[in-house]
Amino acid sequence: MEISNWRVWLTASVLLLAAFLTVPRLWSGPSRAAAMNAERTMVFVCSETGTVYTGIPRTTPAASPVTGNQTLMPGWYCPRCNKWYAGPGMETVQRSRRAPLCEICRQPLLVEGPPPAMAATLPVTE
Repeated sequence: MEISNWRVWLTASVLLLAAFLTVPRLWSGPSRAAAMNAERTMVFVCSETGTVYTGIPRTTPAASPVTGNQTLMPGWYCPRCNKWYAGPGMETVQRSRRAPLCEICRQPLLVEGPPPAMAATLPVTE
């Protein structure tokens, strides 16, 4: 039984197309997923204990996993002190149009900063 040439070319083309579409996804899979998770991560600071947490964005104040009190606030980073502080929510800052100031050096705090080294991870569900 002889296979016609067009069937061979069609099969080879389909296999090449499948390989072309699959191989890049295999190489970029974990890094793309990690990047998506990093985009969804937010820093929180407990206003009661000062403990730094990371987790998915949620409304604040949120419940602390240690005390159960509504003391988790958005984290604000001081580049001069290299420290994360509990700060007001973004709604408050947008209304006042001024960034909160560091209590130590009086410099404006930033919403973004380096990932905290000793941060605990918040559970996904509250």
